[in-house]
Amino acid sequence: MIYKNNFYLEILRLKVVMPQSGSSLPVEAKPFSPAMLVYLVLPLIFILLTSLPARAHKVRIFAWEEGGMIKTEAKFSGGKPARNSTVTVANQDGNVEILKGKTDEKGTFSFPIPKKARDNQLNLKITINSGDGHKNSWLLNAEDYLPGAISTPHKTKKMTEAP
Repeated sequence: MIYKNNFYLEILRLKVVMPQSGSSLPVEAKPFSPAMLVYLVLPLIFILLTSLPARAHKVRIFAWEEGGMIKTEAKFSGGKPARNSTVTVANQDGNVEILKGKTDEKGTFSFPIPKKARDNQLNLKITINSGDGHKNSWLLNAEDYLPGAISTPHKTKKMTEAP
């Protein structure tokens, strides 16, 4: 039905003919197709799913030396400990893994200073991975865990060869 001087509104293939004010013309409505619903719902689902990691809690890790041990503590931004998360200790560039372990129920992980790190005065990249995209690193300079060590980027070059 076409009416002269009428306003047409088409949303989701739902065609509504709205008469102008003061007119007593009938209103015609046609139902939309299910295919159009898919075209609207799928992008909405896609947008919601792709935005979930952005709203996830960030994991943080801290590391320090205490009594010949390197201690780490990992927590989420809300303060909850990162339980049973993988901790990887590598050279500063992260390309040579020195050791790997898991955090406990308190989100802590401790280990003795690795011999390779002590002998080569390496800066250590300590990475926490709690899964689901939650990953972060802490750089522990050799001067922070070895007395008298001087931290330089060249110290890590020695570890790039296979052990």
